[in-house]
Amino acid sequence: MARAANRVEDIRRRLLLVQQHRLLARWNTPYDKFTSEGWVVGVGAAFVALLLIRDDQCYDGVACFRLQDVQRLRPAPHPQFVRTVLRLRGQRRPRLRLRLDDAGSALRSIARAFPLVTIHRERLHPDECNIGKLAEVDAGTFGLQEINPGAKWERRVTTYRLRDVTRIEGGGGYEAALWLVGGEAPPLR
Repeated sequence: MARAANRVEDIRRRLLLVQQHRLLARWNTPYDKFTSEGWVVGVGAAFVALLLIRDDQCYDGVACFRLQDVQRLRPAPHPQFVRTVLRLRGQRRPRLRLRLDDAGSALRSIARAFPLVTIHRERLHPDECNIGKLAEVDAGTFGLQEINPGAKWERRVTTYRLRDVTRIEGGGGYEAALWLVGGEAPPLR
């Protein structure tokens, strides 16, 4: 147990250095086949937020990962190229105020910054995510009014356990497309 806590604290310290020096970072998680790449925009006691960079060198929202899941943290190649492409495209880093001390605070932060949140529960459902509007957060659970892949809103809230959340995302291209078509969530029944 102490070994795992030491590993998480080591990852946290390294991520804070990456953020402080504004390094382009890359890492894996035990659940992903591919690496995640971008700029660290927040580090808390339990989660880290990464401003994602797509393969075509555009911002693709923010993803919050559990610190315990960050593996193979390393610098991403060609950071100056990425910065130049983003500048030439007129893309600026969003100013975000994130609390990342636990899943509840990370969810609230992403929900304040973006109209839709995406949650992953990869230990339970490795190839699934749920997208919607955050309805409520309490001590151990949270509610999500979901929007389906056809941009149709549910009229009820689905409840999930905070301890099952492995990743939280917002502001990505897919969420933006769903919001564009689906619009504001309808009233609950």
